[in-house]
Amino acid sequence: MNRTKQRVLPTKGILPISAKTLQDLLGPDCVLQGVDPDSSFCDIVPTNCSKVNHGSLFIPLYETDAECVEKVHRGAQAVLTDHSLPDVPTVIVPDRIEAMRCICSWMFAAIDLPTIAVTGSTGKTSTKRMIYSVLKTKEQVFAMLGNNNTFYDLCYALQLVELGQKIIVQEVDESRWHNIYNCSKVLKPRIVVVTNIAESHMGIVGSKEALIRTFRGITAGMPEDGIVIINGDDPDSIRAKFERPVIRVGIRDQSCECVARNIRIGPGGTHFDLCYDGERLPIRLRVFGEHNVYNAMMAYLCGKLSGLKNRAICRGLAGFRNMGIRQNIVHVSGITVYADCYNASLRSVGFALNCFCNLKIGKRKRMAILGDIAEIEGFEEGTYRQIAALLDASTIDAVITFGKDSKVIGEYLTRSLNWYHAGSHRELKELLNQYKKEYRAFLFKASRIMHMEDCISEVFPSHYRIMRYQAHIVMKQTESGMRYLPACTAAAKDIVVKKLFHGNQKA
Repeated sequence: MNRTKQRVLPTKGILPISAKTLQDLLGPDCVLQGVDPDSSFCDIVPTNCSKVNHGSLFIPLYETDAECVEKVHRGAQAVLTDHSLPDVPTVIVPDRIEAMRCICSWMFAAIDLPTIAVTGSTGKTSTKRMIYSVLKTKEQVFAMLGNNNTFYDLCYALQLVELGQKIIVQEVDESRWHNIYNCSKVLKPRIVVVTNIAESHMGIVGSKEALIRTFRGITAGMPEDGIVIINGDDPDSIRAKFERPVIRVGIRDQSCECVARNIRIGPGGTHFDLCYDGERLPIRLRVFGEHNVYNAMMAYLCGKLSGLKNRAICRGLAGFRNMGIRQNIVHVSGITVYADCYNASLRSVGFALNCFCNLKIGKRKRMAILGDIAEIEGFEEGTYRQIAALLDASTIDAVITFGKDSKVIGEYLTRSLNWYHAGSHRELKELLNQYKKEYRAFLFKASRIMHMEDCISEVFPSHYRIMRYQAHIVMKQTESGMRYLPACTAAAKDIVVKKLFHGNQKA
C-alpha cells in the first residue's frame, strides 16, 4: 500500500503554530517577551533532538543562556524557557516540563493513534524494534530507531508522524523529569511493555522502592482496559503490582500466562516453543540469547493483542535482526566480535556474558572487554563485585577492564583467568592488537559514554564495516515506517556502502 508522505500535524493545521495560539495553550502564566503574537513557529525543537530551522521554537534542557542565544542566531525564532533572556525573543513559562507535557498532549490529541509504550531498565530499544518488526507485517507503524525515549524526544517524535501510519510504538526512559508518568499521561497507551526492573538509574532515583514506584507511573494515562506485559521471572516487576490487568511472560516460572519451552540456541539464532492461551507455537529468531526470548514473547503478545495472526507474528519475529553496536555478532576471518556497547547495566552484562559463552566457536579462546557502567552512582562496588562473580562462573578465558571505575572488577575476581586493565582508548587498542591473535572471540560491553566502537573500528575494521553496513540495510528496509532523529540520519549518511565488501576482509 502506498502511503502519502505527509506529516499529520501540518496536514491538520496544528503546525505551524502562532505565538498567540501557543500562549493560549500554555495558559495565563505564559508571557511573550519580544515575540510578535501574530508570528508563527514552523516547528518545536526540544534540546538537541534536531537542528534548529528558520522559524523554530527552541526548548532547552541543559543548554546555557549563551547556547540559547546561539540557537536564535542560527535561525530559531524564539526560546521557550522559565526565565528572561536579554535581547532574545522568549516564551516564558513557570515550568518547562509542564509546558512540554501540555504541548505534547495537544499534538497527540490531533494525531489520535493507538500507542504501545515500552519501558524497563534494560532491553527497551531491542524490544521496541522487535515489536515494530512484528506489527509492520500488517500495519504502517511509527517508531524511532534509536533509544529516543525521553519526554523531550517525544515532543520531537510526534512531529514526524505521517499520514497512513496506524499505530505508535514509543520507548520510555525511567531516568528523570517524571519521564514515565508524563509520557503515559500524553500517550495514553493501550498496551505497556515493562521489560524488567533492575539497577539502572539507581543513582538518580535513590532506591529500588523508588525505582518501582517510578515504573508504576506508566499506567498513569492508560485506559481502564489497558494491558501491562511484564517479565514474570523478574521479582521486582511482580512487586510493582501495576494498576492494570497484567500478562506475564516467563521461562523459569511456567505458571506465567505466556511461557517459553524447549529453548535451543545454535549458530543460526534462537529457537523455542511459545505457549499462550492453549496454543504452542514454534518461534525462530535470528538473534541469540535467553533475554531475546523474553523480548520475543512480549513482541508476540503485542501482535496478538493488536489482532495479528500467528503466521504474521512469526514472520515478523524471524525477520528481526540486531544492528550496529547493539547485541551484534559478526564473524570475519575466524574472528568473532560481539558488540553490545550501546548501554549497560548489571543485568545486561549478565545477558551478554551468557550469550557470548554459549556461542558455538569451537576451541577458540574468548576475551571480554568490560567498560564502565553509567548511572549506578552509589552502587558501583556492589555492581562490579557481582560482575566479577559472573566472570568467575563463566567460561571466559580473559578479561580487559576499561575505564576508571571498572578496574575493581579484576580485584574481585577469584578464578584464575587473564586480567588486563586499560585506562584509556590508546591502552585498550594496544592490548587488543597484542592479544587478538591469541584470542579469537571478543565481547565488547560498556555504557555508551565509553565509546568502545572507536576501538572496534580501529582494531577490527572489517567487523565494524559490516556492522555499519547492516545498520544501513536495516534503515533502508524500515525507512517506510520507522523514523530517525536527524543525528541518526547524519550518522547513516557517513556509511560508505559502495564497494564495502570489495576490499580486504582480513581483520
